[in-house]
Formats: sequence, C-alpha cells, structure tokens
Amino acid sequence: MLARLSALRRQVQAVSREARDAAAKTAPADSDRFHARLAGMLDDWIRQSSGAPQIVCLAAAAELGVAERGHLDMCSLAALQGEEAELRVLYWTASRRISARALRVGRAPVMGGARPEPPSSRAGAAHRAKKPCRACLALMAQPRTQAGHDQLYPTAMPESRRLGQEILMQKRQYGCATCRAAWTRHQSSCEPFAYWVMLSAARSG
Repeated sequence: MLARLSALRRQVQAVSREARDAAAKTAPADSDRFHARLAGMLDDWIRQSSGAPQIVCLAAAAELGVAERGHLDMCSLAALQGEEAELRVLYWTASRRISARALRVGRAPVMGGARPEPPSSRAGAAHRAKKPCRACLALMAQPRTQAGHDQLYPTAMPESRRLGQEILMQKRQYGCATCRAAWTRHQSSCEPFAYWVMLSAARSG
C-alpha cells in the first residue's frame, strides 16, 4: 500500500504544480485573481473527471486550500466504489484537510454547484452568514460519526440507492436547531460510521 500511496502523492503534486503554473500565467501569484483562477480550474477538473483522477484532483485542491465540502460530496462515490484502499486513504486525508481549513478560517465551506468564490467575495459572504454553533463546528472537525449531534433533526425523507449487489448508499438532509445549519448524512452499508457534510451555514436576516 505504501508504494501505491507514494505514487498517488506524486500524482497529486504534479496536478498541484500544473494548476499553479496555469493560474500564474493569468494573474500575479497569491493575488485574489490567482486564487480565484486556481479554485475555478480545480473545480472544473474535479467535475469533469471520475474514479482515481477525480480523487487526485480533490487531494490537489485540498493541498492548495481551494477545495470545498461540495467536492467531497462529488467524490464520495469514487472513493467508495474504487477497489483500491489507497484511494480511500487519499479521500479521507483530503477530507481532514478541508475540515481543518474551515475551522482555521472560522467559516462553513460552501456546498453545491456554485463555483468557489475568490477570497474577497468570501469575506462578504462570511459576514452575512451566521457562525456555526459549537456542536456543528465539532462535527465539521470529526464528520465520521453515526449520530451527528443532539440538535440535528431530519428535514427530508432518506434517499437510498444500491451500488452493485452488496453496497447500499443512503443519504438524508438534516438541520441544526441551534444555528440552522443544513447538513447531509451519508451512510454506506460497508462502513461502520456515517459521514456528515455541511451544506450551508444559516443566513442572517
């Protein structure tokens, strides 16, 4: 496994270099335009790929600090369906990086189809959004748990689908009674824990 992980890490580093070099051709390095270009490029690569290449692009985005929780949701099937355990390790490593970054900047990552915003736009969005409660922040840091936390309540019926003959995937929408954050709970029949993804923090006003 270590040899395969090392090979995957080299692929991640190559994708990171390619993305940075391409973004640097259109904007000054480390400027808002550079980060916006970097985020948009990796978002496109993640959406347009599948399987192992998609997980590699996700890991590169997480390494460069432009990955969002929505990307984890997009790549979850590739991680679960893949036969290589190394891909799942790379996926969970990216997940931890994304959660740690969200906690450092004190905001809930954006979820859904919208392209990641440049840092200047994110600052305004963070001002308009309510901060997640302590329980939601703790769940963001440790998203692999069965029950979530006590203030979560279901807001929709569960949705299920089968992968092959043996794996059943289920997801269900939840809301937080304390801060009104929206969550999705993902559960696979082949995993002992559920995986929680924050869709959005509640908007003030």
